[in-house]
Amino acid sequence: ANGKTDSAVGYLIGAAFEMDAADGMWHSMIALLPDVESTTTAIFIALEHIAAFTLVGYIIAEFYGRDLDRYRQLVGRLMLWGGGIVVLLEIARGFHPAYGASLLMVTFSLGAAAVGGWIYQLQRDHVRALLVRHTPWKSSQKTMAPTAPAADAIDVML
Repeated sequence: ANGKTDSAVGYLIGAAFEMDAADGMWHSMIALLPDVESTTTAIFIALEHIAAFTLVGYIIAEFYGRDLDRYRQLVGRLMLWGGGIVVLLEIARGFHPAYGASLLMVTFSLGAAAVGGWIYQLQRDHVRALLVRHTPWKSSQKTMAPTAPAADAIDVML
């Protein structure tokens, strides 16, 4: 094994999860934050976690975005990939006594991933509409232009 690789992996694991803070027990709750952690800093940490899953949803949607035109086709993949990532992170957070795993954090993170995917769909549809408007298509080809109306994505969310 490469010594540099081992030290880099060890550093990343140590940075992601403080091993000395773990007490060996798994902590879980339904609430977003523990009762003792309702400080401004803890609220911003939770908000940062949820906002990060908006970006995760955007990235997942971007990965599948050119293959799937409708949001209904994408939302299952968003929930599968986003759900897998959030469950793994919450399992790890459950071993940290200061945070603990949270059912509401899982729910809000999945919702944020869905919103991130929806933002990607709306942006992609907008760019497609702009391309159709500013591309010199012949009038007979304009109906064949690769567009998906943004209204379809909005209908799914409502």
